[in-house]
Amino acid sequence: MTEQPESEGRITVEGLDDFSIENREGCLWITLPDSINMDNYQQIESRVDSVLKKDAGNVVIDLGKTINMYSAGFGLIVRLRKRIDECGGKLFLVNVSHRTADGLHGVGLDKIIRVYEQGAPLDFLH
Repeated sequence: MTEQPESEGRITVEGLDDFSIENREGCLWITLPDSINMDNYQQIESRVDSVLKKDAGNVVIDLGKTINMYSAGFGLIVRLRKRIDECGGKLFLVNVSHRTADGLHGVGLDKIIRVYEQGAPLDFLH
């Protein structure tokens, strides 16, 4: 796994197209790739873990480019939420497709994580 600094403060990972971590809107903003599965979830989790701080603040996972999320992706979100909570932060999922929102609802994650479907206003930014 090789980090590719794309621009000042933005981190990408070679081999994970569309994955990036940056500071945006006062949050740690994580854009996930088009598919989260058994082949890539460990790389994603490892990279996010390496940038989480004790005072995490708001952490945003942007699913706008994510088309397929398998069980490994749902597990990843649960583990990240736990770590972010332990660091005193809050997790928000944004740009969630209707299909992915249905999956999150089906496993009850929408009860413990704020989910914003595509186009919804992000009220936590104010």
